[in-house]
Amino acid sequence: MERIKSRKLDGKQNPEYYKQYYRENRERLAKQNKARYIRVRSNPELLKLARQKAAEATRKWRAKHPDKVKKSRKIIYNNRKIKALKIVGDSKCARCGCDEIDFLEFNHKNGDGCKDWKKSGGKAMMDRILTQKRKTDDLEILCRVCNALEFLERKNSKSAQNYRILWG
Repeated sequence: MERIKSRKLDGKQNPEYYKQYYRENRERLAKQNKARYIRVRSNPELLKLARQKAAEATRKWRAKHPDKVKKSRKIIYNNRKIKALKIVGDSKCARCGCDEIDFLEFNHKNGDGCKDWKKSGGKAMMDRILTQKRKTDDLEILCRVCNALEFLERKNSKSAQNYRILWG
């Protein structure tokens, strides 16, 4: 194997040099990393300092990459929502069949959603469903439009008959 001698290539770091260096010194570097890990974990002050440094690095990265943070949080949120939707029923509206995740909501069949929210202290419905702190027998999945129409039907059933939902 030919040795790559230059750490820098055109004034920038040469990634091939570092890859080769790591391959050649893998065991020694692993021992160093393990010794550093044990030393930091065994000392409470060093552990606290390491956690502070990690938290600060995370804050800086998040500040520098807000679009990536937003995208990853949206993915995590949608995955949790899909799991909760599957526990309650299907991942589509019970009335119109809409399957757009961003439009789907949990509907209280008997109303009282506001009371339920206040009783929970404002905790997200899907988190309470996923942790099994909330029963799902009085819930159904509706899209936002059907949920609003269902609300109108409960409040004034005659005027709600004037509306119907059509998806294009």
